[in-house]
Amino acid sequence: MKTHPSRRFVPLLASCFLLSPLARADVKLPAIISDHMVLQQDVRANVWGWADPGEKVSVTFAGKSTSAKTAEDGAWSVKLPALDAGTIGEMTIAGKNSLTVRNVVVGEVWVCSGQSNMEWIVANSANPAEEARAANYPLLRMFTVTKKAASEPQQDCQGKWEVCTPETVPRFSAVGYYFARHVHETIKQPIGMIHSSWGGTPAEFWVPTPILARDPDFKPIFKAWDEALANYPKARDAYAAALEKWREAEKAAKAAGKPAPRAPRAPRGG
Repeated sequence: MKTHPSRRFVPLLASCFLLSPLARADVKLPAIISDHMVLQQDVRANVWGWADPGEKVSVTFAGKSTSAKTAEDGAWSVKLPALDAGTIGEMTIAGKNSLTVRNVVVGEVWVCSGQSNMEWIVANSANPAEEARAANYPLLRMFTVTKKAASEPQQDCQGKWEVCTPETVPRFSAVGYYFARHVHETIKQPIGMIHSSWGGTPAEFWVPTPILARDPDFKPIFKAWDEALANYPKARDAYAAALEKWREAEKAAKAAGKPAPRAPRAPRGG
């Protein structure tokens, strides 16, 4: 059994919960099922998406096919047969239309999550130019989730898989990259990283609300959030005014050859 060296790395589970998806006219896929993706080895990895209710959708990869019928809400999901590490090829998803996901590889997949220390990119780490020149690892890929605040779990996200090259690695999470490179060089298998950190976010933002609500110790957090929501319109207007003043001060500082002042922080609750 694999053990993980840090609480900030969690092996990607093969299954995924689908959350109230909407019916679509064509077969569509979530952003994470896209070109250059990495599938977890030795498990029945999940592939899912949306299509018309009642539509049959088939998924073919590495010479094996499986299919499912779309539910009334437009969701479909299939489990691929367990695959060996190093398998590489194209995945075809077909219903009324057909999609091709290119350069799919099978290996180890990890979620890299946390705050600013995980968000810190290679370009800002030690010896960035030297590290970039050496970063030619075609079997090491990273999917960086685009930041988007939401009060409820989402069906999908924005982002794309990037193959590790000297051109792409400067944008990678530094901790995620160095960890993945070490594992890749140690076990000689493809590595996929799903990077979903957000610097400065309070820990409670990463915990499901029902879990927090069951614990009386977290009542102050709920109270503070309710107050933030109630005060947000006023705080938003104050922030807009402060931001405008900061922009003027920033221009003046640049013109004088001085460091720019710190920008105001956006209010919570929006």
